[in-house]
Amino acid sequence: MEYEDLLIDSSDDENVVMPPILNILLEDNNENNELVHLPVYGLVGRVGRIQHIKVVNYIENIVRNYIARDFLMHFRLSRAVAYELINQFEVSDIFIEISNHAGNLKITAEKHILCYLWFVGHESASYRDVADRFGVTISCLHTIITRVTQFIMTLAPNVIRYPTAVEKEESATYFLQEKGFPGVIGAIDGSHIRIDKPMEDPDSYINRKSYFSIHMQGTVNHKMKFIDVFIGYPGSVHDARVLKNSTIYADLRQLCGDAIDDQGPDIAAQNQQVIDNLPREYETNTQKRDEICLQITRG
Repeated sequence: MEYEDLLIDSSDDENVVMPPILNILLEDNNENNELVHLPVYGLVGRVGRIQHIKVVNYIENIVRNYIARDFLMHFRLSRAVAYELINQFEVSDIFIEISNHAGNLKITAEKHILCYLWFVGHESASYRDVADRFGVTISCLHTIITRVTQFIMTLAPNVIRYPTAVEKEESATYFLQEKGFPGVIGAIDGSHIRIDKPMEDPDSYINRKSYFSIHMQGTVNHKMKFIDVFIGYPGSVHDARVLKNSTIYADLRQLCGDAIDDQGPDIAAQNQQVIDNLPREYETNTQKRDEICLQITRG
């Protein structure tokens, strides 16, 4: 039997495969050590990683030829925004550091960002599927996701931020003229991020729709740009509690100035008053009555 016939498929992390016969050859044999060791050395030299078949040049042959609509559909960002991220990542300290230590098969900044966008933009995408599509190993994809996540976190403070005085004025004008709400500079709502069953205290993560999740509370301006994101509370926690413990609640005086008294606003009461007094067209077409609507008065 040829040595190649003894090879079996490797695991996801592509560890070196040791054929079953190797254990026999390594057994202690006092009768003839030389005869045992000689084939072992030869066999070990023949064993290596299994080369899995993957999609080759998916970015070069497919992605770069996507029309704008298809690119947006697959990556959830326009091509211009995606490649702006790629350019920023390419000159970031994170990418420069790995480039200085990379071997001959360096993963490009383009592949980093596109892998990441595909992974986070498709709820059903698994590590195996994305790794196969972009021609990388599963362990490499995990590293890519970690690197790009770290990079995105460095951008967050400059992208997700409270509005300036001029931006508040713009938002207030829009909400008044287009939506009929006076003194509003932002809108807030919550969402549930689906997660796997946690090892610790899993019941607290079951939301009202009976799946495991964590809360994400987002606040946007009139351009639908995030000005605050608050994530982390277990899915079973009520929205009002999440709001009251969020950073934006603690910073309302900074956002609203003298309109907020020293005791802080009664957000729940204000929200219900706003919802109860909504014009019928807003109640039916623009708003859902069970949504949390935050009215922030300009200072």
